[in-house]
Amino acid sequence: MNKSIMYLNFLGIFVLGVICFLQWQVNNHQHDVIEQLNGEIGQNRTKITSNEKDLKDKDEQIDDLQNKVSILDENIADAETKFAKLADERDQIAGERDKVVTQLQRWQDAVGLRDAALKTANDNIVALTADRDNTVQKYNDLAKQYNDLMTQFNALKATTQKSGS
Repeated sequence: MNKSIMYLNFLGIFVLGVICFLQWQVNNHQHDVIEQLNGEIGQNRTKITSNEKDLKDKDEQIDDLQNKVSILDENIADAETKFAKLADERDQIAGERDKVVTQLQRWQDAVGLRDAALKTANDNIVALTADRDNTVQKYNDLAKQYNDLMTQFNALKATTQKSGS
């Protein structure tokens, strides 16, 4: 019995040694896994820090872009207001232009009537001048005939007075 306890004891020690060996391998494997996970955790923390920094940068960029969009919206509103004012001014100027064009057309029509009246008056003046020149020429001819007759009359009178004296 002593031998059997010794074998059993030996077997128990052997099993205990195998269990310790297996436990040592499991612990070693777990330690390797823990080291690997710690390394991955460090890498992940670095990535998280980098990603957080990127997110902050992106947030700042978004804020900056939103500010720019706000400024652009204000610029667009200002431009639309200016455009509306310019459109009103354009419409007003177009109305004034139409009035000026109408007045210009009336003036051109009046100038045309004046020119026609001046041409008619000029034609009348030319005709009257020609009539006056003809009348003056006839008067001059008549005055010359009168003067010739008076010269003949005076000559005749002088001769008759000489013969009668």
